Amino acid sequence: MSTKGSLKVLLDTNFLLLPAIKRINLLVELDRVLDRKYELLVPSPCMEELHKLKAIGGKLEKAANLALKLIERHARILDVPRHDSETVDDLIVRIAKEIHAVVATCDKELRKRLRAEGIPVVFYRAYKKLELNGEV
Repeated sequence: MSTKGSLKVLLDTNFLLLPAIKRINLLVELDRVLDRKYELLVPSPCMEELHKLKAIGGKLEKAANLALKLIERHARILDVPRHDSETVDDLIVRIAKEIHAVVATCDKELRKRLRAEGIPVVFYRAYKKLELNGEV
């Protein structure tokens, strides 16, 4: 691993569902694409979304449970309030700018917004691989 400073990586809800949906080992793949120490951060509104998905049941419940276990073992929850009429995507962009974080997402629209703002993005690419878009 590189000796550069540690990165902050903001995880959004859909990215956290990848291990269950796409059978991908997020930690191994993040190690590979980032090639340096990092801290996983989950905004509190994403936690709320995961708990709502868990309540739905079925496959989404299983995916949400796996995501919550991953967070419990490997991530820190960022308690961040949403501003009036701020979407979770708006919040992720705002927080990423404030703390100079890389964002891990599978949302194409959010990815475009982040890249337009110069924020590096980790995203899922076919064949169980993650890819980094931008400089870290």
